[in-house]
Amino acid sequence: MTGAVSTAATISPAPATRVFVGDLSGSDARVGVVATDHSARIFFCGGATSVATMTHWFPAVPIEAAHGDLAPAGPTAGWSVVGQVDDTGTSGTVTPAGGPVFSFHALPVAKGTIAGLYEAASPCGKVGLIVAQGSAADEPAGQGACVPATGGASPEQVNPIRPIERAPDGTIAVVVAGAQLPVHAATAPP
Repeated sequence: MTGAVSTAATISPAPATRVFVGDLSGSDARVGVVATDHSARIFFCGGATSVATMTHWFPAVPIEAAHGDLAPAGPTAGWSVVGQVDDTGTSGTVTPAGGPVFSFHALPVAKGTIAGLYEAASPCGKVGLIVAQGSAADEPAGQGACVPATGGASPEQVNPIRPIERAPDGTIAVVVAGAQLPVHAATAPP
């Protein structure tokens, strides 16, 4: 056969996804990050004393590829975040709407654990759950909240069903407003 044309397309590999969990200095809030080399999804989740004031989603924060800097995309609902992402962790500062500046640091999740950032949609809004687990031998700990889709309402605490474990489909069960909801591992922004 002469003049055969190749129809195979060149496919670029998907960017590697990295997942980090950590804390905010001087607060009971936690942070979960899912990042590629180009962007990050970041969830700050307040604890028992700060869920209303320290809970916020940054759905897509650009990352400057050469140095891993979180490129400030401007405030989101009065919040701002700056920092760096690399293979060893994520660190920086976050300024909640009308609040003081907090430092944060998050480490890569350990292999063999269920640690990470989980999410779902719910009638209350966007649900986020941060699961921390230092090693496979450690008991997982979870902290979550539902952030209302409309402004003005406060985030609502989300409680993981104990013991915290991943179902065969990869979800973790939480209770939101008295109803059970499965949350799935958060994906990196496009």
